[in-house]
Amino acid sequence: MQRVRRRKPKGTQMRVRVRLHGHLHAYVESKSSEFELELPSETTLTELIRNLKIPDPEIWIVSLNGNRVPLSTVLSDNDTVSVFPPVSGG
Repeated sequence: MQRVRRRKPKGTQMRVRVRLHGHLHAYVESKSSEFELELPSETTLTELIRNLKIPDPEIWIVSLNGNRVPLSTVLSDNDTVSVFPPVSGG
């Protein structure tokens, strides 16, 4: 069963938890791998990623509440976004 996403009225704020994996925390001001952001309602995953200023080649997977979704997905209050870098090694 899919969760119904309720949108807040335009102009309001929402809180989103961000989890950066690997070395990605080095790109954000807080230098922490997990933090919360206050964002305008109607913010998409693409907009969030742009705001974090992580270079595109450094991002491999973005998940929302544990699921892969299109980057055009609109975020909701209390969502958790996880961002993963490319993995290498053997």
